[in-house]
Amino acid sequence: MGSEIPQTGQTIEQRLRALELELKGQRAQAAAAAQILQAINNAKDDIHPVFDAILEHAATLCGAPMASLNIIQNNRKHALMVAHWGEKLRHLVVGETIWQLDSPITTSSSMREGRVMQVDDLAATQLYNEGQATRASVVDLEGIRTFLSVPLMKDGVCLGNIALYRREVKPFTDDQIALIETFATQAVIAIENVRQFREVQTRLAREAATKEILSVISQSRDDETPVFRAILDRAERLCRAQGSGLQLVNEAGTHLLMMHNKGNDQGSFPVGFTFDLSEPLGMCIAVKEARVLQIEDMKDTDLYREGHAGRRALVDVEGVRTHLNVPLLKNGVAFGNITLSRKEVSPFSADEIALVESFADQAVIAIENVRQFRELQEALEKQEATSEVLKVISIAQSDIQPVFDMIARSATDLCGSRFCMVWRYDGTLLHYCASYGFTDDFMEDYRANWPAAPIEGSMVKAVVDAQDVVRLHDAFAESYSDHATARKFGFREMAGVPVMQGGTLWGVIIMGWPDGQTPRPSDIDLARTFADQASIAIENARLFDETLARTAEVTEALEYQTATSEVLDVISRSPNEFQGVLEAILAVASRLCNSPEAFVALLDPLTGHFNMVAGVNMNADFEAILRAKPIEPSLGSATGQTLLTGKTTYFEDITQDSKYNWEEVQKIGVYRSVLAVPLVKDGVTVGTLTLGSSEAAAFSTKQVALLETFAAQAVIAITNARLFNELQARTTEVTEALVREQASAEILQVIAEAASDLQPVFDLIVEKSAELCGAKFCALDRYDSI
Repeated sequence: MGSEIPQTGQTIEQRLRALELELKGQRAQAAAAAQILQAINNAKDDIHPVFDAILEHAATLCGAPMASLNIIQNNRKHALMVAHWGEKLRHLVVGETIWQLDSPITTSSSMREGRVMQVDDLAATQLYNEGQATRASVVDLEGIRTFLSVPLMKDGVCLGNIALYRREVKPFTDDQIALIETFATQAVIAIENVRQFREVQTRLAREAATKEILSVISQSRDDETPVFRAILDRAERLCRAQGSGLQLVNEAGTHLLMMHNKGNDQGSFPVGFTFDLSEPLGMCIAVKEARVLQIEDMKDTDLYREGHAGRRALVDVEGVRTHLNVPLLKNGVAFGNITLSRKEVSPFSADEIALVESFADQAVIAIENVRQFRELQEALEKQEATSEVLKVISIAQSDIQPVFDMIARSATDLCGSRFCMVWRYDGTLLHYCASYGFTDDFMEDYRANWPAAPIEGSMVKAVVDAQDVVRLHDAFAESYSDHATARKFGFREMAGVPVMQGGTLWGVIIMGWPDGQTPRPSDIDLARTFADQASIAIENARLFDETLARTAEVTEALEYQTATSEVLDVISRSPNEFQGVLEAILAVASRLCNSPEAFVALLDPLTGHFNMVAGVNMNADFEAILRAKPIEPSLGSATGQTLLTGKTTYFEDITQDSKYNWEEVQKIGVYRSVLAVPLVKDGVTVGTLTLGSSEAAAFSTKQVALLETFAAQAVIAITNARLFNELQARTTEVTEALVREQASAEILQVIAEAASDLQPVFDLIVEKSAELCGAKFCALDRYDSI
């Protein structure tokens, strides 16, 4: 501060006293400067102690009862009082008082123009005389008369000002103004130091936040929710926001879905809330136009003034004033959005917006990572499911029900559907095969309605008609035949896939997705794959059944041929013993026809009656009945009807056939099905081969034919035995005649040779008589009548 002491007209004592005062002032200024510099040095991220020190020293050294410091805000439209020292002012409050820079008052003009301004007497100004409100309050309420404003300048840009007040008309001197300018310079240094420190801290915090988010991303392979949480948490903290949210576009591209949110919200927009993209909301516009959109004051918008429900809720319920929307972009297309909000009108800076954009990029990375991981997992799951179905197919062979059950379950689980149902279509009727996703009680009632013809308006009918994939977007609609079930179980989107077999529709697979969920193309492709696998299973089962049937036919034919050979072998080895042949036939027939009881009844030519002559595995009571009396030809039993008609008779179930009336057998109650085959010789029925079983319909057509073959062999055996016996008898007769003739010749020869001696003749006669008659002895006596 320069000396104001005159150099003449004063005594040495006066000049010394003045110099001492000047020196004291300079020391005070030096001490103040030192203290302020110390405060600046100590101030890292809190600048207020520096402001307080500057204002205290400025006011004290310049003889002002009060001083304040104002900082221009980021929007360069107004300044905020951030510090005050000295006597309190009634109309000025730290942290609340705002100076509009376009105001004509001295504080605003000084900062707007970037120069020192002093008003010697505020009461003598035009503004006061015109009744300008701020000027009138300063003069009339606070009693301020002299006012000084010194701007805080950096590189030609005003950052704020230091203001000093006096309640008396006493202008500040040039030296005092110069001192305040020095303090202003120190304030700028402090501001710049703190700014740089905060920038470093912010950069470090942002780097740490980015690192933390990347760490969360690396650990969240199949769930992006922790990443969303981490991003919103860091965005709120680093951008000084009081609320945040992250939304994603749904698969249909029609709505934004709230995936995660933070802050002190009142629940107006919870997780799961949907926003129609056609709405003129900030987040919807940001997504549709793929650009950052900030609304500085939500209350000062046409949408709020028009009473839009969403905007009103955001402002009036949630208290949001400033709202920022940063879209999530992939290849230039937005598929989501990050929102940040402040409960005061305080726009986000370009630097803060850039930070949120970097967070949005990280969210995109996380979503893409999870998408790729899920696609890989889904592909593996689908591949595993396909392998499992093929494994079941390989095991199932002829029983393909496990294949249908697995397809229904796997399709429901992997495609995210509400249910899956498999149907068989026979060309006329639908047959239920399998389902998954419904309750047991529902399915028990539902299955009772099938088989039935496809219902008009149903998905199955649509697929049957189209023989191609069919989609239904609204199963709740009255036009869908089973809309009541759709509403009950909550499925709206549906798809039907045909199961083709050799170019022909074999069946249908039907699936339904929960309301609000749309099947993906991969879901339909998987359903097609399952349909193809079902077709493979069906074809395999058909081929297996054909092979099995053919094998059974060959095996059965071989068994029948072997059995026939066995019977023929018995016949050849027993040409004269038909009883053994009949028993062999019965044993083989019983074995091949799975019939425990079998018997043969033959005609007795002497009595004309039919009697049982052989049987195997006979029920003791029934056998007793058969042996007790002859079997009469009649229509009331299988054996009797065959004896009467000479034709094969088959009662599939005697308990249900009114024509069967063999009371003795009915009382025994052993048989259910009875088969009788006639034994026919020369057109005459000479007997029957009868089999009985405790099972109904026990005999097949092939078994009937086999028994008829056995019956023919039995007739052959009987005929052979009769012929053999007749031949044996005739041979015996001829042999006996020859022996007798030879014996007679021998006797005649002896007679011829024994002219006078008859004894040799008598001896030979006795010998041949005993030999030919099989006698033990023979005697010849001569009777002499004289």
